[in-house]
Amino acid sequence: MRGETNVAPETRDRIQAIALRLGYRPNLAARSLRSRRSHEVVLIAWSATVFNDAAEIYLQRIQGLEQRLREAGLPLQIHVVSAMENDAKQMPEEDLLSELELRQPIGVAMFSHRPSTIASCCDRLLGAGIPVVVIDHVAADEDESYMHISIDRPEAVRLAVHFLAERAYQRIAYVGPAQVPTRLDGYHKGMRELGREPLHLYTEVGHTSPRYFEIGRAAAAALATMTPRPDAVQCYSDALAVGLLDGLRALGLKVPEDVAVVGFDDRMIAQLCTPQLTTLAQPSFEVGLAAADALLSSIHHEAAKDRIHARRIVPRLVVRGSA
Repeated sequence: MRGETNVAPETRDRIQAIALRLGYRPNLAARSLRSRRSHEVVLIAWSATVFNDAAEIYLQRIQGLEQRLREAGLPLQIHVVSAMENDAKQMPEEDLLSELELRQPIGVAMFSHRPSTIASCCDRLLGAGIPVVVIDHVAADEDESYMHISIDRPEAVRLAVHFLAERAYQRIAYVGPAQVPTRLDGYHKGMRELGREPLHLYTEVGHTSPRYFEIGRAAAAALATMTPRPDAVQCYSDALAVGLLDGLRALGLKVPEDVAVVGFDDRMIAQLCTPQLTTLAQPSFEVGLAAADALLSSIHHEAAKDRIHARRIVPRLVVRGSA
């Protein structure tokens, strides 16, 4: 009933079925008295991260995390920390950490944020004996001191470049900001493997989907003047890609006949455009599941060799009409 992993699956299922039939519910308060921990997992989210137009991605991560923890009989509490110092409506980061040290949750999951903030929060919580997992932290691969689940964006873009080459596209370009290197690195690697020269069309960082749509629309005009003109494009994001589709249509260019377009994220907008967007889907729900599994492996004191310390998940290619 506590999600222990050293129980045979058929035995666990049989016991849980009996408990469900009898209406049994674990007494979390009693567990807390015995262990001196609150039997809950706390998710720390940052307002600037989750309260924006990428909220659908973070909600899917929360759903995966909550589902796996619910299967283990653990409730999930979400705390949102404001990234704005003058926002009195949100609990300050320092106060939250002090509260967690007192409450002693059974584990903490944390969305990505500034590397220095993540490092200091992890050090503080681990010092208090609280297991921590960081979800999609940009510096996770460089720091082995805490558990982390990361998204392998470079590998996904590399595979997309090869997908376009397999479909006989010759001049594959990348459109997006140079200041965000992870996806660009994957594009460069894929082009090197193909023995082709990279074709860049660098843009500003858009920060919001509406701005990336406008950037993509403007990029279409610049793309049309390139010599030779690219016949396929890997875009930084879905919003940029949809803007590019709109701009190419306005110029009389057909997608995918004249130019194939691939996005990144698989946001809802990818299925609302014409043609529907081929894109790399963020593995958001799977990331949430993996984060919960990492926490549970630590909570249940599995041997170090069996614990999930780090995992990289590659976004999958969703093929639709644009490529």
